[in-house]
Amino acid sequence: MADKPKRQGGPECGERVIGERVGIEKKITYYVILRERSPRPKDLEYRGRGDFMSKEYYVYIMTNKSRTLYTGVTNNLMRRVDEHKKKLVQGFTSKYNIQFLAYYESTPSIHEALVREKQIKGWLRVKKIALINSMNPGWKDLSEEWFV
Repeated sequence: MADKPKRQGGPECGERVIGERVGIEKKITYYVILRERSPRPKDLEYRGRGDFMSKEYYVYIMTNKSRTLYTGVTNNLMRRVDEHKKKLVQGFTSKYNIQFLAYYESTPSIHEALVREKQIKGWLRVKKIALINSMNPGWKDLSEEWFV
């Protein structure tokens, strides 16, 4: 194996060299440096500077007077529903006046929330309606008391 070029200066305190990679076109060797950290718990979100916070993610279904359905995912359900109600986001929900929160569920993982959203979006309308009826048989706006 060829001798590695010596690196000017060493890794900073708390860092270590974990590998190298050779660029194909220029054939330049460079080193990858990572700071040693304890592994993150899966149910916490990293906020920078060593701060972790517990996080909830929501999969939700909103509707309008005609019962047109919209399925989405967010990390702040109250804010997102308010955006839909005020039509702050251009697109499907503002075009079809989607304003009523009919169903939601929470999960601690964004990955789980995105998988669940995709699963629900793939369902037939009848199955989505059955899901809403299981939690909210009267199709009451679950967010009506949030914005009084």
